[in-house]
Amino acid sequence: MCYSSRFKVFIALLLVAVTMSMAAVSKSGKVRYRVGDAFIDKKAKGNWNMITLETKVQEKDMIRTELESQVIIAMPDGSVLSVDELSLVEFSKLLNEDGVQTIVADIRSGKVRFDAQKQTDAKSYLNFKTGTAVAAIRGTSGTIGVTSRGKPIASLSSGRLEINYGDKSFTVNGGETAVPTGDELVVLPLASSGNMDFLKEIDKMQEDSTKTAEELKQAILTKDSLYSQQKQTLQDSLKCSFESLPDTINEPKVSLKGTCPAGIQVEISSERKESNGQTLQFDQSWAPDAIGEKKFPVTCIVGNISVDCGTLKTLYMKKIEVPTPVDSVKKQTFQVFTQSPVKICETGELTVEGTFDPADTSATLIVKLGNKVSSNLIPISAEGKFSYSISISDQNRNWNETRAIVEYRGQNGLETVTLDLNVDKTCREVNKNIPSIKIESFDSLKCFANYSITGANGDKLIVASEIDGSPIKEEYVEQDGLRRFQLKSGIHEYIFIAKDQAGNTVQVKKNLGCYPRHRSTLNLGARNERLRVPPPPNGVKSTFHKTMRFSIENVPNQNPQMIKRVVVKQGNDVVLRLVDNQITDIHYDVQVELKYGQRNMVSVEVVMKNGQVLKGTKTYEVR
Repeated sequence: MCYSSRFKVFIALLLVAVTMSMAAVSKSGKVRYRVGDAFIDKKAKGNWNMITLETKVQEKDMIRTELESQVIIAMPDGSVLSVDELSLVEFSKLLNEDGVQTIVADIRSGKVRFDAQKQTDAKSYLNFKTGTAVAAIRGTSGTIGVTSRGKPIASLSSGRLEINYGDKSFTVNGGETAVPTGDELVVLPLASSGNMDFLKEIDKMQEDSTKTAEELKQAILTKDSLYSQQKQTLQDSLKCSFESLPDTINEPKVSLKGTCPAGIQVEISSERKESNGQTLQFDQSWAPDAIGEKKFPVTCIVGNISVDCGTLKTLYMKKIEVPTPVDSVKKQTFQVFTQSPVKICETGELTVEGTFDPADTSATLIVKLGNKVSSNLIPISAEGKFSYSISISDQNRNWNETRAIVEYRGQNGLETVTLDLNVDKTCREVNKNIPSIKIESFDSLKCFANYSITGANGDKLIVASEIDGSPIKEEYVEQDGLRRFQLKSGIHEYIFIAKDQAGNTVQVKKNLGCYPRHRSTLNLGARNERLRVPPPPNGVKSTFHKTMRFSIENVPNQNPQMIKRVVVKQGNDVVLRLVDNQITDIHYDVQVELKYGQRNMVSVEVVMKNGQVLKGTKTYEVR
């Protein structure tokens, strides 16, 4: 069957129009980060499942987080919502259609951190409900939620929000925190505004029902004053720098890069990374139709103190492609049959086919892909037909190429055809290199481990961690490098799993110990004990046995794994010696041999795995 060139162009434009129409509506957010136990109930039907990085959050979905858990959700316009620990949130509305975004999140319990992009369409809105209040958000960064007493609370680092609470309306600006007092909200200017940890402290302070509203206000202001001093000290000592963004970009994504001294945590769009002194990278993306200004506030954190490290800005405008009228296309003396764009997947290669005028014996025909240039294809092609294949994969280091160029130079000059490439990195024929993950070092006293990841550059890995078989954390990784992981007290089995887009998976498993510095003590009871025991008859051995009891106290979590060695001696004789795995308790009953009419001394030495040495002596006087 043969079609005219006009008909082919019409069909192509029609497909583009249909594709754009289908892409104009988005009803889901994407989970970008998850740590701890977090679950989703699709359409609120009561079926809770663990959240993964492949989970999409849609209308009517509910999210529940457990203790020390967090879920970060990227919205179509580039806004980010972070559901904090011990929270229950329902997304009653979630829609992005032709640039008009509608999001309503009902916070049943807990708190949500938000970094909202400015809404370019007046019809767009981001609202939060807390049961007794409704807050409207437009281009704002901060935290909103419910206190332990079921009251609304909000804290803004920048922007503005309006809260309707009861029959009153309250305005909260950047640098202010709204605290509930009875049936009203008190809006306080606080240096800590926007800081999640400080907001939790305010929540705890409200649990004291004996304080009046004024006493609570003064307590908050006093605590914030100290925070302000610490914040200023941190601000003066910071030496962080971030690369500026172009004024305008045409792709719906951007990479934010910067450097900070080692040990400083950097947060962008609720995603937090600890600096090791090397370049940090945060990748942001949004829906193609979410045009307008994009702002990315940068927060630097040390301990519980956070400071503003600047804001990265750019303007996103879609690149408009104007199709060339069919009648104006210059007639070519050669033709490429390969249709653009070319999807690279099953075969793992690009094959370019076409024809040329064999009468022009001096002509040249080459194919360019990145730095690779083919030889002249005309001498090796018969009857004016050519076919040329290039293998594309991560192993060949060309899988990030986006286009190939075919050049024909003949009597009429240079003619070129550009083929756009759609390299599918989920295909194993393209994504061949298996990632590598390795535990490089660990510190059992400071309780952290360093592990390295290779094979992430140009790919997108899902890196998950487990402790004793239970999932802890899951995140996207797009750069090779060294990462730090906090260890849990005691000895545990840690598993780190890396999976690339093609499903290639690798894991490393290791038992690691964490023995934090802690002042344990040795309890021997009374250090001197007098025993009145009648002497034995003549000819009977003048010794007897007694149970000596002692314990090791203030051991973290009462965990005997924190103990390295226990030795009990009488003189030069060792009565008891236990090491490492032999130690299963922190309480001991030891049989000691005592002699009549003497002072019997028993010494105990305990060596903790954190390096602390405990020594004690107990004396028995037998009369």
